[in-house]
Amino acid sequence: MIIENGIELRTEAQWAAKHRAVLKRQRNKGVRREWYITQRKTAEAVFYREDQTRPYNERELRKAKKKKRDLIRTRKARLSCKCCGEYFGREARYELEDGLCGFCRKPHTAWQWLSEKHRAPKKGEIPVGRHPKYPDPDTGSWKESEKEWYYYSAAQVSPVTEKRYEKLKALYIKLFGGWETIDLEHTTYDGHAWW
Repeated sequence: MIIENGIELRTEAQWAAKHRAVLKRQRNKGVRREWYITQRKTAEAVFYREDQTRPYNERELRKAKKKKRDLIRTRKARLSCKCCGEYFGREARYELEDGLCGFCRKPHTAWQWLSEKHRAPKKGEIPVGRHPKYPDPDTGSWKESEKEWYYYSAAQVSPVTEKRYEKLKALYIKLFGGWETIDLEHTTYDGHAWW
């Protein structure tokens, strides 16, 4: 909204929020304003007076109310990670990229998926083998692991029930030892599903 000569002017979208439509004969006859977003990027909009608009008719009003109800109903799904379902609320625009959170955008071992997000690789999924890099505190540089680790993407995993989670966790502890902390240097685990 801008004020010019004591009169409030609004964009078409701002009038739509007040259930008013710009008259067809007045379209693009409003006041055009341009402003800088950054030093090189500008934005522009056309602002209209109230007398250049009309109230919504019944059909337009029903459509606007339905759109608002749909947005409210789907809000949680739109602001949550598509993979793990973690809700981010107002931070979603910063945390989500293509609908995935920072954790789910990257591939992880079967243990990481299970322990962090309670998700497990689907049956028949083939992981990708990699030699990850890790920081070496002695030299202050990055070293490549000699051991090949296997990673699953978000598309290769699905949620597990609490009962299945506890069963897989117990099996992992039985086969490889600790659950909370893992001795990466000496473990025989390599990232594959262990069941």
